[in-house]
Amino acid sequence: MMESTSRGFTLMELLIAIAIIGIIMAFAIPAYQGEVERTRQTDGQALMSRVMQHQERFYTDNLTYTDDFTDLGYSDASDIDSDEGFYQVNADTCAEPMNTLAQCVELTGTSTVGGKELTLDSLGNKNW
Repeated sequence: MMESTSRGFTLMELLIAIAIIGIIMAFAIPAYQGEVERTRQTDGQALMSRVMQHQERFYTDNLTYTDDFTDLGYSDASDIDSDEGFYQVNADTCAEPMNTLAQCVELTGTSTVGGKELTLDSLGNKNW
């Protein structure tokens, strides 16, 4: 009589494979989420840089900055969304001692996903 050989995986082999996949996923998922967050920040940073360029042009013509984005050619007056929609940007005066729009403007980008904030002011200070 011929012995039949079964083909397939044993329970132990399957458990080991599942454990290995779990270990790999434990490292891969947080790394992926970090990259996604950095990509979203880049979206906000790009918008803030463009708005600051418009602010500088406006300042050249008017000797003051503005917190009304319609003055810069945007359709919304106070908040504008980034290209991908991950950040909303608004403008306000800088903190002391530069506390007027004629002296300094600060842009704040707020994440629509996690609430993280990025800031950029006309003095070149940025927090991102």
